[in-house]
Amino acid sequence: RIETEDNPERLFQELMKASSDGTVPEHLMARLKEAERHIASQNKAKAKAQVPPSSQTLSRQPLRGGQGKTTRPSRPDVAAGSEEESLYVAFGQLLLEDDED
Repeated sequence: RIETEDNPERLFQELMKASSDGTVPEHLMARLKEAERHIASQNKAKAKAQVPPSSQTLSRQPLRGGQGKTTRPSRPDVAAGSEEESLYVAFGQLLLEDDED
C-alpha cells in the first residue's frame, strides 16, 4: 500500500504504521513530499478556476472617465416629517456638498 498510495495523508499514516521507530527512508519521504506538492497544485488550480474571469480582469482595469454608477439611489420608505427622514435628508446634503469639493 505504501508504494501505491497517492493521498499524502493516507501515505503518511501508512508510513508511520510501517515504521517501528518513526524513521522513513529517503525515497519514501520524497514520494510523500511529491504527493503533497501535487495536491497543493491541484487545490491552487481549483481555486483559480472558481474565480470568475471577469472579476480577475475588472480588478486590473482602470476606471474610464465618465463611466461610473449611473443609477440614482432609491429613497427609503420612511414617514414624512420623522426624525429618520430628516437624518436621511441631512446625510444626502452632506454627500452633495462633498461632491462639490
